[in-house]
Amino acid sequence: MGCLVSLAGLALLLVAITPYSLPRSTNSIQDVETLPESYSSIRFSEKATRQKPVYAGEISHGSVAVENVGNKVIADVAVMSNCWCSEINLSKTTIGPGESTQVDFSIDTKGRDGDFLNTFVLRYSEDSQSRYGVFYVTVPVSPRPESTD
Repeated sequence: MGCLVSLAGLALLLVAITPYSLPRSTNSIQDVETLPESYSSIRFSEKATRQKPVYAGEISHGSVAVENVGNKVIADVAVMSNCWCSEINLSKTTIGPGESTQVDFSIDTKGRDGDFLNTFVLRYSEDSQSRYGVFYVTVPVSPRPESTD
């Protein structure tokens, strides 16, 4: 019984902190472009971006600007990724109205092949409420060509 209550509590918590449901499977960049926008106080320079193609094992670098389009300061900005293979650098953690910050990222493609989709979640606080925004990065990965030494 205790396990059942814990699972119900976890499900309720997830519903409370998730602004919308993500699709069960996103296989291409077209799938994610139709997702609803998150909160209107932030805007990404690109909601879904496709990086230049790389060979497996190379690192893909990129960045996305995040703008505060609301009229209140947003604080405690943090970015998380769905993959251990991503490194993230955030230029500032507080964004005033009309200001922007840059999210720089690198994605290690070791062991990957095909269109590799990464989900980045930006968490921030506005009026003491936790809010979330999501952007997506697809890295086209090709197998490294065989060496002819």
